[in-house]
Amino acid sequence: MACPPVATYFGSSSLELEHCCCVINGIKNDRFSGVGMNECSVVLMGNAVSEVHRHTTSNGDVMARFRMVVHERRYDRTLERYVGGESSYFNVVAWRHTAENVLASVNRGDPVIVSGRLRIREWTSDTGQLKVSSEVSVQAIGHDLSRGRTAFSRPPRAEPLGLQRVSTDAA
Repeated sequence: MACPPVATYFGSSSLELEHCCCVINGIKNDRFSGVGMNECSVVLMGNAVSEVHRHTTSNGDVMARFRMVVHERRYDRTLERYVGGESSYFNVVAWRHTAENVLASVNRGDPVIVSGRLRIREWTSDTGQLKVSSEVSVQAIGHDLSRGRTAFSRPPRAEPLGLQRVSTDAA
């Protein structure tokens, strides 16, 4: 199963991709074809460039939203070293329990790895200009441990209603 054709926007130029099943720094990778019908899955490695903002929907679901940047790195044979290229910015959105964990764990400037579904959104501004943004709905997220350390902790679980802990201590 292949993903539907889309046009993605990177920096100041538009890059047309036949199928966008995995795009990292603007490079198409069909290895992940078949991950889901009509889904474009991506893995992004970059930095959080904004604080994480908490939103709550009308039905009580928690959403966490932040922006991240992915910097292109490529090897320049003439200079015989890696050089920086274009930067791509993405809106990252997490829901429910993952959102709570993102809110407690991710800060501006943190190196992160995000795996999720890519959506390209187009709209017209008040001035009539066509705008494009890329949004990744998080399936998995974490700190990039090749660039630092972090400590993992499980969030406390809420007790189901109606259940109480029974002490096994003998009195």
